[in-house]
Order: sequence, then structure tokens, then C-alpha cells
Amino acid sequence: MTITIVVEDGTGLPNADVYVSQADADAYFAKRNNAVWAAAAADAKAAALVAATSYLDRRYKFKGYKVSTTQALEWPRTPAVANAVDPAQNAFDPFWGTYSFYAPDPNDVAKFKWPVKRITDACCELALRALSTDLYTDESPDRVMQKTVGPITKRYFQFDKNGGQTRYAVVDDLVSPFLNGGGRMNIAMGRS
Repeated sequence: MTITIVVEDGTGLPNADVYVSQADADAYFAKRNNAVWAAAAADAKAAALVAATSYLDRRYKFKGYKVSTTQALEWPRTPAVANAVDPAQNAFDPFWGTYSFYAPDPNDVAKFKWPVKRITDACCELALRALSTDLYTDESPDRVMQKTVGPITKRYFQFDKNGGQTRYAVVDDLVSPFLNGGGRMNIAMGRS
């Protein structure tokens, strides 16, 4: 069986499956002398690229907006930042019933121009890992723990960091410039 994949070309294809072609992934790993990728079958590579792209789209929340409402993948995107300088430019969103405080940031346009090397590199790194493991892991039912001390028994669920999901540090580093913040804000406090 031959897996056919559609590579995103930067126009926001409605049927795109992957961010990176198999040929580009082969070139990426050839530069890194990676024998595991080189030895993998073509269908395994294609499936790994699909899994990697899917993981990127589901796991990370990127800045900006999709360039098209019909595009299949999260990229390409248009950059956006809060428009606090000219609030009149902020638009009311009838769907959410709120104001959209975003406008294109001209300083970010080049960073978001497709193909975005950091995103395609992250996809390659995830595809390599997808050859040997599932990128998403299911929670284990044996996380219920029990401790007994004398007549007292305590049962509890053992939580893992990251919801039990594996973190891929190299991928996190590659995509970090494109991620929405974690909701933190600094508030200056003073005493009077």
C-alpha cells in the first residue's frame, strides 16, 4: 500500500495532510546523518509525517490566525498582536460576543511567511519520533494508588506532569516563538 500525502504549500490548502514533504524530510535527516530515518520504509515515513503534523496542530496553540477558514492545517497563519494603540481597530466578534483585540503586526510578517523553517523542522523531529512510538500516550488505568497505614486506607489518583504526555524539548524550543502565552501577566504594585 502506498500512502499519498498532500503537502501544505503556503496557500492554506483544504486537503493538506503534512507540513513537510518526504523528500524534504529525507534531506533534513541526511544533513544530520540519521540512519533511523534513512532506513525507514516510504509508507512509514509518510505515516510519521502525518502523525507529526497532527501532533503539532493539536498540541500547540499558535499566535495569529489561519489565513483561510477552509484550510486543513493550523499553518500558514497570519501574525497578530493586541492592538492597544488604536482600540478603534478592534472588531466586535458576534460569535463570541466579545471584541477582538488583534491586528496584524508588521514586525512579525516575515517570521510567519511560509514555509516557516522552525515549524517544518519541528515536524521532522516529531516524525522521527513517530517512527518508533505514539506521540500521544493514553492515561494508564493503574494510576490509582493505595496506601494503608494501620486501619486507614487512602486511595488516590497519581497525576503525571503534562497530563501524562511526553514532552519533546527540541520541538518545544523550535515552536516557542510562535506560541500564545500561558496567560501570565505582570502587574505592577505600589504602596501609598
